Amino acid sequence: MPKGIGSRCSRLGGNGAKLGDATDRKLTMDQRNAGRDRCKTVYVDIWERGVVFIPIVVLVTAAAVVWTIVKHQMAYTELIRSLPPQFQDGLSSKFAFPEYVLRPSTPLPLQADYVESQIGACCATLGISLLCFLFEKFLAGSIALVVLCGFTVLTIKSWKTYQSNSKRQMLHDNGEQP
Repeated sequence: MPKGIGSRCSRLGGNGAKLGDATDRKLTMDQRNAGRDRCKTVYVDIWERGVVFIPIVVLVTAAAVVWTIVKHQMAYTELIRSLPPQFQDGLSSKFAFPEYVLRPSTPLPLQADYVESQIGACCATLGISLLCFLFEKFLAGSIALVVLCGFTVLTIKSWKTYQSNSKRQMLHDNGEQP
């Protein structure tokens, strides 16, 4: 039972006064129990709404995680083929990928997939944070929010780089000098 609802409802009588107050002493035991039952009903209604909301958040978060992994892997495998030979092995390519993916020489669709995967990572991290807060894991939720802020900054930088590469490509296609 959440701290705010359960502790408040257990102290309240039928008219909202704290048990033991002078006004509450006039209430019969049936009236006191009716007030407590009403609080339990409110708690159950809130929990039933949460039971519907939580699976939706879980599904959306899981979809964001899967989509992020697929988009990142698509961009990664395409880019690895075009990297210099010394960066095509498994270990070196992981470190070279973020450096090469947003270079002007990289095709724009690959850059777009990479930026989309970063946006998906932001959505997934937001969902994880929300789930942590819904399950009252405030420390984990706060850590996830800090990670979300970091992902957001990286995504904005990547988006700006992608936009400048896109504008550069349009100018080059039109025959203009940047």
